[in-house]
Amino acid sequence: MKLLLVDDEEYAREGLVARIDWDSLGITEIMTARNGIDGLKKAGDFEPDIVVTDVRMPKMDGIQMAFRIRQLYPECSILFMSGYSDKEYLKAAISVSAVSYVEKPINIEEMRKELQNACQIQEERMAAARRKEDLDGKLSAGLEALKNQIALNLTRKIRNMAEVEEKRKIACPNLPVDADYRTFLIQLAGRLQEDKGNPPERIENPWFQLASILTEGLHGRGLDCIAGYKDEHYLVIHVCLGTDHSREVAGSTDRLTAWFEHILSSDYRYYLAVGSRVSGLSGIYESYHDAVVRMQQSFFFPPDKTFGDLIAVSPEKKVVFRFGDEDLKEFQEKLFYGNFEEAVAFIGDVVSKIREKPETLVFHVKEFFYRCMLRMLDAASRRRILAFETVTESMVHDQIWDAGYLSELETYLIDSLQLYFENVSEENGKPAVSDEVKYYVSRHYGEMDLSLASIADKLKLTSSYLCIVFKKECQVTLTQYIMEYRVARAKELLADETMKIKDIAFLTGYQNSNYFIKVFKKIEGVTPLEYRSKKEEKGRI
Repeated sequence: MKLLLVDDEEYAREGLVARIDWDSLGITEIMTARNGIDGLKKAGDFEPDIVVTDVRMPKMDGIQMAFRIRQLYPECSILFMSGYSDKEYLKAAISVSAVSYVEKPINIEEMRKELQNACQIQEERMAAARRKEDLDGKLSAGLEALKNQIALNLTRKIRNMAEVEEKRKIACPNLPVDADYRTFLIQLAGRLQEDKGNPPERIENPWFQLASILTEGLHGRGLDCIAGYKDEHYLVIHVCLGTDHSREVAGSTDRLTAWFEHILSSDYRYYLAVGSRVSGLSGIYESYHDAVVRMQQSFFFPPDKTFGDLIAVSPEKKVVFRFGDEDLKEFQEKLFYGNFEEAVAFIGDVVSKIREKPETLVFHVKEFFYRCMLRMLDAASRRRILAFETVTESMVHDQIWDAGYLSELETYLIDSLQLYFENVSEENGKPAVSDEVKYYVSRHYGEMDLSLASIADKLKLTSSYLCIVFKKECQVTLTQYIMEYRVARAKELLADETMKIKDIAFLTGYQNSNYFIKVFKKIEGVTPLEYRSKKEEKGRI
């Protein structure tokens, strides 16, 4: 095993290296670094299994470095050292899934035990990897397995072209070495028959069937390709575009992308990222990297989205959403002095702003939602709400950091708010009927059959009683409220210029787009297209 030791104090590095019996732990290679930047640079070449790092260092602290290393090597074990009892740093250590946290001055026996624990984790991981490698080895004799392996090998910079060429001749001899290629990266978010009121769920490996459909379809269009599935959630397809390096036929990529969308949309909720055009098998990894960068935006958007060519933006000019303490204070005020509807509206507003700035780091988004949930746990504790007694910070952390989409975070927080306000209301009796109705509408507004009757049936009330009570509590009819809520959601969707009016109508519960336009104009005074045009003009001023 390989270990990277990072500390800005030379005597601390040398002392630790000298006083630990590394051989007994199974650690055969040790590299040291003097700060976070140095550690990150060396980690790129060294590829450590375990990182032991000080927290506070000049230039780049240990938390920042660990976060970057975690992105490079997700399976790496991280152990922090610090002479400070700093709660925020401890939280940050949790966020990068550190193995442990050892206080300075270092107790050698304690450090040895923590290293032993990290080594055991790595040994178990390596054993599992060896078992997987052994199984993969048995499957590699199959042609499809070999193609999958080649497709994945091409996503990395080729260091041994002769080996790749040998496998190519066996598995896909018709695939040209010197042609142009473009990578298509697919992530499936669910199936079409799933309830649209719920967030998309990542589904089990469907790749064999889908890869077969897509590769056969491409061959039918006269295009050679090779496909492979990665990490059980992604399908990678490298498509050969021919040997004319000078130009690409106008619109050909658009037509090919549209074909992918057509096949995928027939059965799946999906994300599709399109890489750049590159020359030769050896350049495919660049196209794949472009597609991966574009796919990272999938976290922010609903499914059925394609990410194509992006305009390069320098890091200092990237527009990101800034999370401030004032946002958390406002959320806390909603918990203590507001109601469910106001809290949900606040979260909806934050989510909309985040989606407008997809350059925002996912790490920062999850950290914000995590802190919101901690505020809710604190409020529930102060109000002695028993429903939250069994909910721990660790459970909240796992739920948030396992989320694959922004919509999952939004749903998790809204569901928690529903539970919170239900129990707050119970202190003075049953929650108001209008609050229950508004929550139900917020979860099911996209359903065509949402109506006074369907809601009354769900709440086990008569339609006439529900109509009277809702009007009394809200000074508006339920039918009018549903229309206004749907139009409000439609206005958010209109911000995406790529979305068609008929699609927005469908997503907000209207099967007939003409009727949707009529309702929208009745409430807003303008048609959806006129509303979008006005927003665009205002944005250009």
